[in-house]
Amino acid sequence: SARHSSQQIESDYFKLSEEDRIKAAKALVRRIDKQDREFVKSVENVLDFYNWCRKCRNIILHSERYPPAFGGKQDELHMIKWTNSPPRKAQYMKFTVADLRRIADNFRSAVVQSAEINMHLRFRGTPLEKVPDPYKPYAPKPPKPLKIPHALKPTDRPQS
Repeated sequence: SARHSSQQIESDYFKLSEEDRIKAAKALVRRIDKQDREFVKSVENVLDFYNWCRKCRNIILHSERYPPAFGGKQDELHMIKWTNSPPRKAQYMKFTVADLRRIADNFRSAVVQSAEINMHLRFRGTPLEKVPDPYKPYAPKPPKPLKIPHALKPTDRPQS
């Protein structure tokens, strides 16, 4: 039938790649919430931010540590990642503890932003006097968009 059960929709959704899930979520929020453009932009922004997080996670987690090249600093984490597509080639990155902390902090920003969007959605349209005090800052409007950081850029040569 044209109408799917929520279980079937959920099953179909989880069969999608992570990138296609983000596209599907964007399409759904655009279709469902045509009136509140600011809310749609906020959701699209956090989904784009999650896509940035996903790419960073994949680069870092699918990389291997390698010894620093000649002249490389010992207090940096040197990483190598092999591309999936033929011809396979090495991609190199290096990170300081501060770099990794910044990436982790950005991941956390996306989690907080999602929670703020959820609180806005939960109380949107509710008279402010009926909104519990801890949620009042989030009820009137969705959070401002996050600035999406630059993509991680592996290089084709070891970095020193």
